[in-house]
Amino acid sequence: MNAAHRTGTGEIRTLALASGIRIELDAETALDADPDPKGPAIALHAGAVVVTVPAGHAALTLSVGEARLATQAGQATEFAVRCKPSDGLSGWVGGMDADLTCLSGLVTVVPAPGRGATRLTAGQAMATGSDARGVHPVDIASVAAWRRGLLVFRDTPLSQVVEDLNRYRPGRIILGSSSAASRRVTGIFHLERPEEALGSIRTALALSEVRLGDRIVVLR
Repeated sequence: MNAAHRTGTGEIRTLALASGIRIELDAETALDADPDPKGPAIALHAGAVVVTVPAGHAALTLSVGEARLATQAGQATEFAVRCKPSDGLSGWVGGMDADLTCLSGLVTVVPAPGRGATRLTAGQAMATGSDARGVHPVDIASVAAWRRGLLVFRDTPLSQVVEDLNRYRPGRIILGSSSAASRRVTGIFHLERPEEALGSIRTALALSEVRLGDRIVVLR
């Protein structure tokens, strides 16, 4: 709540720093940014961003939870970061995990203090946290499709799909069972029509729905 830059439910906006860096904020995102041209830094506290660093710029660092990402000085770079509370007790006390993707250029990621650094080139991604896996290729067009007004899912766990939909829909969608959370979703949905997306997913997965008032939806 004390972050310098925040977006609300369904709100997407772009932050242009004086140094030429552009930060695109997804809905329900919070961050602090130090635009110092000699060493710009971003601290991501919630949500997701796409950061564009122009050629000739000093190296930029982004911290999210224990992870730290850095760009290459002088090289034009674009990367995406999405964060969420860590699983278990760590998440309850503020621990954060992240998905980090290089869209162009080169970034270096240190997932936690004392861990080795990993380099990501365009089209590569990695994650931190309990479900982390090594460097893997990704479809760049779908990683931050929210910039184009879309949500793109390819064999994505329903738990993550619901997390994304909750960024754009007033109220909350709640999964009523672990079996529902693990179901997989593939599809393309419009951010401006989250109720339509919810209905399509419910029908495709044959889920039941219970509504508590106008805003709370429980899926089983």
